[in-house]
Amino acid sequence: MMLLHTDMKTLISHLGTIRGLVFQLILMHLCRAQSKLIGSSQPIMTTLGEDIILPCQLEPKKDAAGLTLGWMRSDLDPRFVHAWRSGREVVDKKHKSFEGRTSLFIDELKNGNISLKLTKVQISDEGRYRCFIPALDKQSFVQVVIASNAVSLPVVNLAGLDKSTGGVVLRCESEGWYPEPEVLWLDGEGNILSGGRTETVRGPDDLYTVSSRVTVDKRHGNIFTCRVQQNIINQSRETHIHVPDDFFYVQSSILPATVGLAVSLAVCILSLYLLTLFLSKKQNGVKTKKRQWDQTDKGQKKIRSKTRKTEDEVFIEERESEQLMTENTAQIEESEGKKNRHVKFQMSLEEELDTKKNEVENKETELQQLHEENQKRENNLQILKNELGDKNNENKDKQAEVQQLQDETQRTQTNLQMLMENNESSNTESVRSQAAPAQSSSFLLEGNQTETTNQLQEETQKRDNAEQEVETLKNQLDKLKINQQSTDIKWKETNKRLEQTQYELDQTKRHVDELMAEFKRIKEEKLMSETEQIQPQKEQETEQQEDITVEADSCCKYICLRNLSHKDQHLGGWKVKVQINKEKPIMYKFKSSISLEAQGTVKLWVLGCCTSNSPTDLVWKDLKSWKPRDKLQINLDKSK
Repeated sequence: MMLLHTDMKTLISHLGTIRGLVFQLILMHLCRAQSKLIGSSQPIMTTLGEDIILPCQLEPKKDAAGLTLGWMRSDLDPRFVHAWRSGREVVDKKHKSFEGRTSLFIDELKNGNISLKLTKVQISDEGRYRCFIPALDKQSFVQVVIASNAVSLPVVNLAGLDKSTGGVVLRCESEGWYPEPEVLWLDGEGNILSGGRTETVRGPDDLYTVSSRVTVDKRHGNIFTCRVQQNIINQSRETHIHVPDDFFYVQSSILPATVGLAVSLAVCILSLYLLTLFLSKKQNGVKTKKRQWDQTDKGQKKIRSKTRKTEDEVFIEERESEQLMTENTAQIEESEGKKNRHVKFQMSLEEELDTKKNEVENKETELQQLHEENQKRENNLQILKNELGDKNNENKDKQAEVQQLQDETQRTQTNLQMLMENNESSNTESVRSQAAPAQSSSFLLEGNQTETTNQLQEETQKRDNAEQEVETLKNQLDKLKINQQSTDIKWKETNKRLEQTQYELDQTKRHVDELMAEFKRIKEEKLMSETEQIQPQKEQETEQQEDITVEADSCCKYICLRNLSHKDQHLGGWKVKVQINKEKPIMYKFKSSISLEAQGTVKLWVLGCCTSNSPTDLVWKDLKSWKPRDKLQINLDKSK
């Protein structure tokens, strides 16, 4: 009886332990089902160097000081930003860039507040942060967006003139931006101007410098605005500029040909007029002489012979004038034909150039679209990688939970085995005690056996339930593995599409380079054609300039113009420009009465140094005496 009583106590104590374990397991699952982590549904925006708080609250409120919890980013290696275990921070798993910059609110952990404080924010801190508690299988996410607080106002200046359209090229630049901004050009009425291309450079401090150029034409007010904006952080800077009307001009490529043709026609008409005038004077002289000879009887024969001779001369002169007019007409027609062919050739070149420009712009638009598609695919790929990292973490958590349940199931099976062995031992003892049966003892033994059997059935039922739960978790784990395989396949497909896009992008770039080379070749041909037309005129001007030399006096008192040719040169309207060192240039304009004789000189004297009254010795009031070591620049402008 004592032995049976002892075995029953041992059995009851084991059953109590099992009940406690099962109750703790059920309680843990109930807590997991009810608890949740609340983060921030909106991105946390901050500027460089500031301190921020990443919110994360356990609901319902529960003491989290003794739990294992952490903050992490899936794009880092190691991924942990801040880890907490057994009431202290785990430093060895922390990423180096966050050392000394993260902390929890220790006093608030008892209220379930596990928010993270991040100090001295850097650009590398931008990303998606995960707050999690492995024991409760709960997590939340917070997105951090970094903005620069060192942006500069856009600097706008004139970059040049577009001779083909008569427009003005404006350039705008701004620095210190993050994230990367966009540049817009606006006119005085707020309309967006097209054609501005943005160049972006990222510096060693990870801040962006953007610049853009645009060609503008003359508009009402001529006020233009360069606006640099970043829509994600709602940040914008703009600068206005006013372009004077004098900077705009219209240049026609046909104007030189038209002017040349007009001059040729004017010369021809003047020649015809002079020829007609000459012939009419000849005819009047002949008629006058004829009347004089008619009045004298003595010279009739002589008059007749002179008249016939004069008529022959007039006939010959008329034939010569007709021949000259024919030759002039042929020359005019030939000149007009050359001008027309030149104009047509130039127009065809301009049309071809415009066509190439349009093709280049279309290719650049396609290239920009490919860049945008490539960026979208990279963003999608990054999102898939983040999701894959989260799934891997969940997979590890599930595996740990399955292992824990398997351990609990193993312990439960061990306890059940011990109970069954104790039951068999009790049955053996009951058989041995049949030699001295007692009605009360037999009744008690049967009651104990019934109670033990019921407890065994309950434990068996609990074990079956635990095995079913383990099986459910295994199924969930298999599903996670399948999802992970599907994600890997999507990632590979995306990578292949990205490689194909990069190949197409390279092909497009090569095509654009070929078009740019063709455009450059056509531009050089046009420039050579214009140079060939202008070269004779320049050579003629150069020959004229070589006849006139400008010299500076060795005693630094005057500037001498010397005529080396054998013809007098009229200097009216000519200008002499002088600059001493880096001082402001001065200019002298010759009066209309000044002439430079052949092999002669004209001197421009410093005020107070001229001792001659010769008309070729002129005093220049603005000219100052210089020193031999000074740098003297003298230019002669013959335009009137």
